[in-house]
Amino acid sequence: MKEKDLLSFFKKIFSYPHDASLPVGPGDDCAVMDLGGKEYLLATVDEIQQDTHFIMDFSSPELLAAKLVRMNVSDIYSMGAARPLFCFIAGGLPKGLRQEWVKEFAVAARKEAGLFNMKVAGGNLCRSDKIHFSMTVIGLADKKHLVLRTGARQGDIIAGVGAMGEARAGLEILIKGKKQGIAEKKLVSSFWRPEIKQQEAGKIARFATAMLDNSDGLFRSLEILAQENGLKAEAEIKEEMVSKELRAWCSSQGKDWRKYALAGGEDYGLIFTAGKKDFEILKRELKNCYQIGEMKKGKGVSVKNYGSEIQTFEHF
Repeated sequence: MKEKDLLSFFKKIFSYPHDASLPVGPGDDCAVMDLGGKEYLLATVDEIQQDTHFIMDFSSPELLAAKLVRMNVSDIYSMGAARPLFCFIAGGLPKGLRQEWVKEFAVAARKEAGLFNMKVAGGNLCRSDKIHFSMTVIGLADKKHLVLRTGARQGDIIAGVGAMGEARAGLEILIKGKKQGIAEKKLVSSFWRPEIKQQEAGKIARFATAMLDNSDGLFRSLEILAQENGLKAEAEIKEEMVSKELRAWCSSQGKDWRKYALAGGEDYGLIFTAGKKDFEILKRELKNCYQIGEMKKGKGVSVKNYGSEIQTFEHF
């Protein structure tokens, strides 16, 4: 069972091409619903599962709440000029879990949601063997500046905002359980509390032809852009894509920082495409914006300065 094959099947089977009320169903960062008016209604859902996304030995209810909220609101902002409004949280809790643990999670979830002007509107609980939480977020997007994964053109610049590879490095540090220095603490923080680019998203939306959040690592994001737009994504890994903390940590561990940038996952920056002239204008407005590559005629992904095997995360 391969995740990509399942997602392709779901996208096909749950397609409603003749329903104008659902312009975008499965396959993008959010579903897009048209109920009339100047804005689209957005909806997205994501979850965290014990022993798949986190290990209890180095987790806390506050940190889990922070990660759950941020990984979901990131989908909303990746749709362009958009904002989250409400969310619903469903959870599976094992017998014997302290009630105080659950209360601490709930308080933290409300606080984290408030950081993005979002309200927790309800949810559901059930008993399970392991802890898991799912969040559904409802938001709105300006119809004039909605950005999908499709829309990239041949010759468009591939660009990004947000440091890459930090979350994967942070997870490795947590698993090893060693003493953390300044660089390690920064990487661990990025795993639990990734920086969401809500301010940048609105500016990018004025110029972007396609966009998605970098939740599965750069290489997978490039694969999606190439596949969804019928083009080749040609990229080059540069130091400006990663932080000095990641480079310092990789150097101390004898690791290649480019591997983390390409196959990291859970960084939740934004990857987008734009025309060359528009990109130059945007780059003057967003100093933290960088070029990754270019959309070209062809298929698949090529990375100029990386010859090693690239292994991306798969759920199955």
